[in-house]
Amino acid sequence: MIKLYKRLESGELKYHEAWADETVVVEHWGKVGSRGAHRQHPLNNGLDEEANLFQVLGPALEKGFHSFADEEHTSLRVEFEASGDDADTHRHKSQALEARLDQTLGWTGLGHVEKSSIEATTIAILCSVVDFEIAKRVIKQDLKDSDLGEYQRIFAP
Repeated sequence: MIKLYKRLESGELKYHEAWADETVVVEHWGKVGSRGAHRQHPLNNGLDEEANLFQVLGPALEKGFHSFADEEHTSLRVEFEASGDDADTHRHKSQALEARLDQTLGWTGLGHVEKSSIEATTIAILCSVVDFEIAKRVIKQDLKDSDLGEYQRIFAP
């Protein structure tokens, strides 16, 4: 997967990304924090995966989109209560939360989940995001519509 970003003069942050998926390259773009749009391109079997991705992203690169370095990302931590003593329940909830947040952040151009952990009374999901405030808002909205329970807090660790 290759992710590119561009900040417009208005301050708005846009994303443009691509990844290979069996026989196609999926191209996905939009405003950071929104699900954006996507389309599929057939793989060029004469090219390796990276070359296929760059072929699809060429127009975005020409428009000034670029990769963000690690230091251009920020950490975001979401904590949930881990009530009771059932370790299997905690592990399943942690895996479900990690998968949901990774999908939410990915499809809105915000970032990805780095790792999750189960602590004494907390399930914590650590994420790498390109805009903390937008990510916090998007995660709050997404979790509000879920059956995964209420988060305790969302913060920059």
